[in-house]
Amino acid sequence: MAHGLAGLTPEASNQEDRPDQNELVEVEQNFLDQMAPVLAGLVDIWWNVRAANEPYRSAFPGLVEEGNILMWFFLNKMSRQVMVEWSDEAALTVSWLRSQTAANPGSAQLRQLYNKLSDCPDFLAMYRNPGLVTSRHKPLMLLNTPNGLKVLNARLIPHPKDEELKIFIATTVR
Repeated sequence: MAHGLAGLTPEASNQEDRPDQNELVEVEQNFLDQMAPVLAGLVDIWWNVRAANEPYRSAFPGLVEEGNILMWFFLNKMSRQVMVEWSDEAALTVSWLRSQTAANPGSAQLRQLYNKLSDCPDFLAMYRNPGLVTSRHKPLMLLNTPNGLKVLNARLIPHPKDEELKIFIATTVR
């Protein structure tokens, strides 16, 4: 919004201030690896997984290979087996995507992602829901694992150097 007041597009004003994201991801991968056994991942505003440590990869089978959390939720059947509260978690992620859509109208990345998911009735229903969820319904995330139920205390934290990146961290409660 302030960009428009300054007569700049968001792209024009952010490019000089932002670090190279690929370099940042490389640095963050090392940081995430050192956080083990805490689950840690780096995602961008379109829910692309940019980096993840081994505990994160193990907890969400196929997610890092899929590359995008929304694609994993709606196109990979494993997500429904892993996420105990799949509907709540998916709806929250779609709602966050909708808020990014409002902040980034005309985004080519959003258009691509939406087109890939537009054949998924669950995605469309959640995307078209007029309600907007802005926070988790509870701090705990429940996962089915080969060893039984895993309860995580999960957080999504803004990256200190790039507003388009967020750090997901989750500790095991039980």
